[in-house]
Amino acid sequence: MTQASPEPGNLFVQLGTFQTFAYADIQRARVAALGARIVSTREGRVQTHRVIIGPFTSVQQADTVLDQVVLAGVTDSRIVVQ
Repeated sequence: MTQASPEPGNLFVQLGTFQTFAYADIQRARVAALGARIVSTREGRVQTHRVIIGPFTSVQQADTVLDQVVLAGVTDSRIVVQ
């Protein structure tokens, strides 16, 4: 069995994951000017709503937006690769 290098994914700033759409929308509204959007997914009976910004083409670009999000008060945000 051989291993290959992982394929590079897309970079996003993830602001949070919510089970209630209304809570996700409140979070999105806090940083709407930065292009935040809600991505809803369903696994079985559980529906989740992630608030994300991106994709970004570089780590530096994602890091700059992350700094802006944190300054806006969304302190538990992070950069994710998908």
